[in-house]
Amino acid sequence: MGSELQKRQFTIAQPFKKLGKERLTTGEFVFALSLDLEWFTPEEAKKVLNQALRSDLLKIDGDDLEPGFDLKDLEKPPGFRPDLALFKSASNDSTVGNIAREAGVKIDEVTQRIKERYDELGGILEEEVINIMVAKELGVNIDDLIDRAYSDLVRPAKDKLSD
Repeated sequence: MGSELQKRQFTIAQPFKKLGKERLTTGEFVFALSLDLEWFTPEEAKKVLNQALRSDLLKIDGDDLEPGFDLKDLEKPPGFRPDLALFKSASNDSTVGNIAREAGVKIDEVTQRIKERYDELGGILEEEVINIMVAKELGVNIDDLIDRAYSDLVRPAKDKLSD
């Protein structure tokens, strides 16, 4: 799919895969992203860690981190090289987490449904719109999703007009 969510998941999965562990300390995670994989500075890797925790891509259990999704079925996005901007706009991850929580299903199930809709529609719709479709299918109240998607679509146009 090559979606932003898939790219974030792939980035988060790599420290676990590289170290061959299901659980990592925060230090191991930051070290793997920065010095081992050389994708981020240590400070940037900490920002990635914090955003991943906020968006439920990572869960903390005691002193250990574990992924909030299944690592097994992840495919490397074409031409993949993560950057910090990928995690600055990670509101989609929290949206997926919220949909899963409200529908009472796992994040992986929501992610799979989003991927299926994306593929069915040939990638012609923005991910926010597909999130709304999946939330509606799962019986989740979509009013706040519609408001946020509308705001995200209108804001760039307003920014261009003010330049």
